[in-house]
Amino acid sequence: MHVLRSYLPVTENWLFHLLYYAKGIRHTIYCEKYLPGLFETQKFSFFILPSKYEPNFGSTIFSKLIRFLYSKLLKVSGITKVNYFKQLTESEKPDILHIHFGTMALVYENYLINSTIPFIVSFYGYDYSPGFNYEKIFSKAAAIICEGKAGKEQLISLGCPEDRIVIVPLGIIPSQNTFIKKKPVGRLNLVQIASFTEKKGQIYAIKAVEDVLANCPNISLTLIGPESEEKNRIINYFKQKGLENYIKVKGAISLDNLNEELCNYDVFIHPSTVAKNGDNEGGAPVVLLNAQNCGLPVISTFHKDIPQYVMHEKTGLLSPENDIKLLAKNILKFYNMTSDIYEEYAINAKNHVEKNFNIVTLSNSLPLLYNNIKKNKKTINF
Repeated sequence: MHVLRSYLPVTENWLFHLLYYAKGIRHTIYCEKYLPGLFETQKFSFFILPSKYEPNFGSTIFSKLIRFLYSKLLKVSGITKVNYFKQLTESEKPDILHIHFGTMALVYENYLINSTIPFIVSFYGYDYSPGFNYEKIFSKAAAIICEGKAGKEQLISLGCPEDRIVIVPLGIIPSQNTFIKKKPVGRLNLVQIASFTEKKGQIYAIKAVEDVLANCPNISLTLIGPESEEKNRIINYFKQKGLENYIKVKGAISLDNLNEELCNYDVFIHPSTVAKNGDNEGGAPVVLLNAQNCGLPVISTFHKDIPQYVMHEKTGLLSPENDIKLLAKNILKFYNMTSDIYEEYAINAKNHVEKNFNIVTLSNSLPLLYNNIKKNKKTINF
């Protein structure tokens, strides 16, 4: 049984594919919120937290007070989502509970650490914040999953025993018919597709483009993502700088249109960084794989596991986080790059994804892990 806050935002499509291609497993999804859309399948069964446990009272100050009082009333009455979840697991009798995001493990912590059902917790990004206390979770979990070496190091720094950590990389389904495009010297169309949050680094992409404009007149940057306060701040910034002729902003696009959109550009840029509140990529943005699969080299940063996703000076160019000068230098390299060298990067990028990040292959690691835990093996390695 998989435990999620929401099933399933489009930005977490990688989780659907990871579970969908895991062979020999019957997946039950328990979620507190259900988002109908692309990820409905008869392969999974679903249980959704009834709305009475988290009714929508609105966002006014008065409604927040009502929500607080209502939650206290439920708690006193014993009508809590933890109790609902306990009853559900007693009814469904799952072999293993797989909690997605460390923060969800904290929501159900008291039940998890006292239950006889073994549980696993997967970490993905903001849940690595040192502000969370995972001591009890780490001591009781059968396994703690992360995406790569950087995630493993973060978990160890949070107090997780190293022998309990399992790396399960994320991936995509590589397309086989991508056309490798040409890019002439003296032109560069950049794109970033991401939610507008501090860790995605859109502001650094804008400042780096601004830095190279004198030497790169035929450059453009397109930022694509859903509406947010950060998006409004980004738009206000580049308008104040008079960069409207070079920078465009689009709304979120569907997963079905992602590859088609990517093929309109020359290079994917994604200057990931650790946000002031500690939020980070955890591993690496999966969209970096989508871009390379479409033959787009990547400009990014040495952030977390990005160097595993993007091979520096082979499938893209990386620079330290928050370093606008070196980010601009890498943009300038691609702007002046000959078509032949650009084509090498593009081919390397596509081959890298096909060889190392095919989700159909990577998903095999989950059944192996589950079976090891079910058989009570002392080791969780595979």
